Amino acid sequence: MDYQAMSERRIQIAPDLRVERRAEPGGQTETPYLVGYAAVFNEWTVLYDSASWQWREVIRPGAFSAAIAERQDVRALLNHDANFVLGRSIAGTLTLSERDKGLLQETKLSTSQTVQDLVILPVQRGDISGMSFAFQVRNGNSGQTTIDRGDGTYITKRAGERITEYTRDGKDYTDRELLSVDLFDISIAAFPAYAGTSVGLRAGSDLDFAAAERQAKERFEASISSRRDQQRRVAAWRTSAAVRLRLAKTEVD
Repeated sequence: MDYQAMSERRIQIAPDLRVERRAEPGGQTETPYLVGYAAVFNEWTVLYDSASWQWREVIRPGAFSAAIAERQDVRALLNHDANFVLGRSIAGTLTLSERDKGLLQETKLSTSQTVQDLVILPVQRGDISGMSFAFQVRNGNSGQTTIDRGDGTYITKRAGERITEYTRDGKDYTDRELLSVDLFDISIAAFPAYAGTSVGLRAGSDLDFAAAERQAKERFEASISSRRDQQRRVAAWRTSAAVRLRLAKTEVD
């Protein structure tokens, strides 16, 4: 199974990324460990913003607890490259834990010259300062519930995420909260996209998001005979938002 085709990836700058030397049992040798937060809790990140629509996301505490409890097979990679594995959870060379700040990873590095040159020295010098994680939301078969707050705000809750949609001053907003995810890998990244909790979109995309978004909205609204049919309108617009997110993911590393 190609997990990269089915997963999402988020990238962040990790100012606390560091290499620690830890004594092995017996105290005769020291082993290098790569330590840092692969994800940060409770920090909103704008994934896409235009004149008519904004999509933002936040990771909530507990989002990784199930993945950790299930001892999911997670790799630590260099620059998202599955050919360059730095550690692996089931091998005992990658340890994941949730802290107040976010998802802490501790990778026991090899002492090879390659790792020294491509990982340890660049991290110590600050040449590599980013971390990312690949994930899939855990929605399972639990279904979903949608709450209409009566003021134009709709909240859709599934097992692994909560999506709030609303309009303010003529602009549509979609707020996504990640509540529970499966983990595939964590990675140190030479080119983190933005500071704060990750985004996967690159600036300067050739894709005209605004035009695609406008056309999708026009098509959906043209198919609705009555503005009073709010449930149908919101369901259609939610589908449009999902399409736009899929388009955005074409820009994800």
